[in-house]
Amino acid sequence: MAMLSRRLVRWAIAFVALLAGVLAFSSPVAAHTDFESSTPADGDVVDEIVDEITIRFTAEAKPAGEGFTVLDPTGTVREPSTVTTEDDMVFVLGFDPPLAGGPIGVRWMVQAGDAHPIDGSFSFTVTAPAPTSPPTTAAPSTTAEPETTDVPETTQVPVTSAVPDSTAPTTVTPSTTEDVTAEAAGDAPAASTPPTGGDDTSGVSLEEFLATESSTSGEGRQLAGRAGSYLGLIGAIGGMAFLGFTLRGTRREIDAALVALVGLGLLTAAGAGLEYWGWLQQSEGTFFGEMTSTPGLAMTLRVAGGLVIAGALATVVWSFSDGDRQGRPARSLSASALTDTRPPDLDADPMERWDPRAAPVAWFGAALLVASCWFDGHTVSEGPRIVHAAVNSIHVVAAAVWVGGVISLLALLVSRQRRNEPSGAAELIVRFSSIAAAALAAVVLAGALMAVFVLDSPGELTSTEWGQVLLLKSVAVGIAAAGGAYNHFRLRPQLEAAPDDARLTAEFRSTLIAEAIVLTFVVITTAWLVVAAT
Repeated sequence: MAMLSRRLVRWAIAFVALLAGVLAFSSPVAAHTDFESSTPADGDVVDEIVDEITIRFTAEAKPAGEGFTVLDPTGTVREPSTVTTEDDMVFVLGFDPPLAGGPIGVRWMVQAGDAHPIDGSFSFTVTAPAPTSPPTTAAPSTTAEPETTDVPETTQVPVTSAVPDSTAPTTVTPSTTEDVTAEAAGDAPAASTPPTGGDDTSGVSLEEFLATESSTSGEGRQLAGRAGSYLGLIGAIGGMAFLGFTLRGTRREIDAALVALVGLGLLTAAGAGLEYWGWLQQSEGTFFGEMTSTPGLAMTLRVAGGLVIAGALATVVWSFSDGDRQGRPARSLSASALTDTRPPDLDADPMERWDPRAAPVAWFGAALLVASCWFDGHTVSEGPRIVHAAVNSIHVVAAAVWVGGVISLLALLVSRQRRNEPSGAAELIVRFSSIAAAALAAVVLAGALMAVFVLDSPGELTSTEWGQVLLLKSVAVGIAAAGGAYNHFRLRPQLEAAPDDARLTAEFRSTLIAEAIVLTFVVITTAWLVVAAT
């Protein structure tokens, strides 16, 4: 805290107070939205025709994607004629013509208040036959009386034409005369029943219809945007922490890191914008109208935070002259690094550390990114909201320090290798390993507490999509943590004893590559986890 300016502290306090007020007065979601019941229920046998189906949910929801569809006994997919609701929890589906004459399949997809899409299906059977079409009344027509005299080979029968003033006779063969007479007598085939509407899916069985998952046009775009914004968020916050509290480098390296952070801020904003676009396609809301919704607010904060970070750090990079740029002399944390191993070059850049007080606005942008997680996913639907939001903030910041630090450290070592400069791996591993260990502990503890908030029982780890994704993420985190433990307990002592050992430096770089790949997968999995259903 001593490293931060008083101005930054005041901004942080004001921001936390503002967001706490928003949380206090925003409408909370009491529980996660889930399917509750239906009328007719799954497996029911109904002896009367059905013109209404009622579907109930445990919390507020709104149709998304395909919404509500049914498969009637003829193999035709139909949409309801009407969909009504009074509380966004109970939906009444009206059908005209009604459903009858066999098994009926129902498929639904809705979006919960916390942006989670959920879908499901059920079926029932209607034993009552479908109502028959009313008889068709034939229009009166003039029938030619057969003559008793010899009939020539062709008979000219006067036919009333639909076109006015047309008197042209119609020439028919005897067989045609019989058909016309029969039609006039009302013996023509009855008119077919008009189609019930919907897409013809003849050949699709009820089982196939019920097993088909609903999809939305914007679902892929929303997931891709969220993954991009999460990668940018983690990289930006973690990169700023690494730059301010770990990196000991040249001014050129500091400037390169700042430029990279500008790009990560833009990635965060662009990803959140793409996510919002996909969200609008699913919600079918207006651009500005959805900004006030809970998930819309989360995405808006990520766009704003990314742009604030990019703009603030771009100003730091390009507005200051070399003499005005804020920095401070580097201080070694390792006895092995007290000796400067850089080649004696009068033109070599001095080693220094970036002062985190140089960009208070950028830290405010980072706070906006952290706050976006207060309005995202299960944070708004599970557990005590304020407590869950606070735990989620710790989880996000700790994950950013760990993941963003690993990626930043790897990028620095690769850059120094390409320039054929001393790696400084000994001091870097000393500076970062302790920070990473503390961040990992915070990630695990906060993540475990959040799992307690979301899961009703341990069995949901395997029975729900959210639990399965969490298990996958936990395995990946465990692999990455094992790599970090190897660096901390094995490579760190060896590098401190032999800081110039090229083999140890190469091994350190290789383990960081593997760790960075696994952690990138963890971030992408987290983007999936946010919208996974429980």
